[in-house]
Amino acid sequence: MTSHTKRPRGPVIYVSITPEILERAKRANSRQCMIAEAIKEAYPGASSVAVDIQTCRFTAPEKGLRYVYLTPRVTQMALLDFDQGIDPKPFEFTLKLAQVLRSRQGYKKFKEDNSPGTSDPLSKPYTRFLSGGGSAGNNPVRTGGRAPPQMKMWRKFGLKGFKGFDPDVVVSTTAPESAA
Repeated sequence: MTSHTKRPRGPVIYVSITPEILERAKRANSRQCMIAEAIKEAYPGASSVAVDIQTCRFTAPEKGLRYVYLTPRVTQMALLDFDQGIDPKPFEFTLKLAQVLRSRQGYKKFKEDNSPGTSDPLSKPYTRFLSGGGSAGNNPVRTGGRAPPQMKMWRKFGLKGFKGFDPDVVVSTTAPESAA
């Protein structure tokens, strides 16, 4: 018989991008973009919010946990447009199936509250699979381990480190005209 350690789950967060959020958001800024501002409103206790084209991350200080969500496709497209100067229409999306990690403060508190030699259940990765119908079947949910890599907080055109499209390099999909 195996013993199971209870592992925390990430909350499902319903996020709404409103005109007010679009007004105060900053372009090419992972911590103050429209998505980050909307997450702060949807989850009031969130701190250290960072959003890029791959992930949406924030810390819940009261729980000592950090949540890492994959950025939904509709949000990725809106983020690219927003960083290029195109304001999207207000929209909504849901963040779910987070990877749950211990925050720095949460790790310090865990060490203080437990005797030496106690292993942290979030130090090693654990993946469970959610079953569901259709394309939702076998969705992996990862708890613990390390978060996906993240670049600096500066963002250009929606991608951290993405330099934009080079207008001098044009890829043609048509065959060149032959000289007659």
